[in-house]
Amino acid sequence: MRGRRALPRADVVIRPMGDVDSAGVAELVRDGDMLHARLWPSYFRAPGASARSFAERGSESEVVLVAERGGDLCGMIHAQIFDAPDLPTLVPRRRLHVENLVVRRSARRKGLGARLVREVVGWGRERGVQEIVLVVWQGNRAAERFYRALGFRVVHHVLGMEV
Repeated sequence: MRGRRALPRADVVIRPMGDVDSAGVAELVRDGDMLHARLWPSYFRAPGASARSFAERGSESEVVLVAERGGDLCGMIHAQIFDAPDLPTLVPRRRLHVENLVVRRSARRKGLGARLVREVVGWGRERGVQEIVLVVWQGNRAAERFYRALGFRVVHHVLGMEV
């Protein structure tokens, strides 16, 4: 992390989301949703998802982890496990889909996003996950650079067309 000042590990606690985190998670998600709404207004509405949808998450196949520093939430990651459909053309495989990763602007570029990804990967490994995948929307170059630096590669492209 050349030129970046990492947040000390002891300063940031990464843990499963609890009921008391609803408002903080909603605020983080809104920040991410605003970016998506600017990039793709034909897909995404602002201001974004409600906290309730995340407060009800969490199971053996789904997790929301939060990063907390000094009582304030500074990041979150939401991921779900999916097994490949039982089709003759697909290799049976358990995948972890990162649905959402948001780090508060003031905490970015300090290693927190990478820590959240590592934590969720560990959570997935404990449940037999063999691969982690996610979607980066066209135009979000910062996210593309971030994920590539962590070792992600392009798996496929999704093309769209207005009708």
